[in-house]
Amino acid sequence: VLSAQQAMGAQSSRGYRPRSGDDASIPFVMGTIVDDNPGESAADDVCSVCIGPLASATTYSLARCGHKFHALCLACALQAQQLCPLCRADVPTDECSRLAGSLLADPSNAQFACDLLMEKQVESAQSEERIIAKIRREAKAGDDTRIPIFAALLGHGDSKAARSAAVRVAAVEGLRNLVPAFPSEWVGYVHILMLLQRVSLEEEDPEVRIAALRALKACSAKGDPEAISCLKVVLEGTKADPEVRLAAADALQGLAERGNHSSARAAMTALVDPDSAVRSVGLTALRASCARGVCTEVIGDIVELAVNHPETEVRIMTLTVLAEVEVEGGALGIAAATQCLEDREEEVQTAALKALQKMWKRGDREAVSTLAEVVTGARGPPGGSERLQLEALEMLPRVAIRPDALAASAVKSLINYDDTTLSFTAEKVLPQLCQ
Repeated sequence: VLSAQQAMGAQSSRGYRPRSGDDASIPFVMGTIVDDNPGESAADDVCSVCIGPLASATTYSLARCGHKFHALCLACALQAQQLCPLCRADVPTDECSRLAGSLLADPSNAQFACDLLMEKQVESAQSEERIIAKIRREAKAGDDTRIPIFAALLGHGDSKAARSAAVRVAAVEGLRNLVPAFPSEWVGYVHILMLLQRVSLEEEDPEVRIAALRALKACSAKGDPEAISCLKVVLEGTKADPEVRLAAADALQGLAERGNHSSARAAMTALVDPDSAVRSVGLTALRASCARGVCTEVIGDIVELAVNHPETEVRIMTLTVLAEVEVEGGALGIAAATQCLEDREEEVQTAALKALQKMWKRGDREAVSTLAEVVTGARGPPGGSERLQLEALEMLPRVAIRPDALAASAVKSLINYDDTTLSFTAEKVLPQLCQ
């Protein structure tokens, strides 16, 4: 008798998918619900997919026809087509979803997954290297019937191979290679994403977490609120491995959606990370999330960081973003950047002046007055800053509309200044401000 496993394998190798009359979604099915019926015959004690004893792993009985299989075997068979492997009865999509959810409720099939993957070899023959090689071969071949097995390997196992971090990394990478090929309406998508989120948050080994975060980035849609929430929690765990937080920031950068306030707030979490590499990626993610005039709900948070954060680099970064998201003439952004002209660090003062140039409207009298004060040294650090004065000098003609007596007077004060660069620049700028 040709086993259902062989039949499914033959159909899968031909790339079988349901006919147009079948349910259009290909299910991811894995269950752990046990339905033991007393009085079964000896034949009923065997899984007709793997021809192994049902007692060797968790079982599942299909509601419509009552046939029982190993939950993991059934999952693999249903990856090929959404029919009972024994009687060919349709398996409804809602049942597939319930079965997939049962995986998350009881992730205890890791050792049985190893057995199936290695074709029932004895445990002593299931070396870590062989299991990893098998996962990689089947993922490279695009064998999507193995998705349930790869997912089950992320559960709990008693054997050394099933507990191996390297095997779990390979399983996550297998999911990363296979899952994105499915359409977004595939029943299994939501369950795979939940699994990857759980591993990203709860896994102890940092390499497994990093692999899960990369897979989450590859499998999730831009702006996915659940994925972004997961990434924010990872980024908030500042005691975690910096490489884990960096992977979370990178995933956030890939999933950030312009105008999405959730991704913007998650990016600000990365922006204040203790690690400079995470902060740098967080800046890119924040820019990807924000746009001028569409992120008004987070401008207050950005201003708070720009004015009060203890790290110089963070204050500079947030001033850069503030200039990109605040509307022209925006009072909140201009007030914050003007306050930062008094910052103790010259780099922050310069960043504040450049941010102001992008936010000021041309001809704004407050803007001209502020620049004139910076040029003369009346505003800025005590004793003035020649670098800041030079920036303000070059900026005046772009902000003031000539003739502008206030701007011209400030520039004239530097004509005979001791610093030759300032004096030379003042002579060049003055004609642009006069009639």
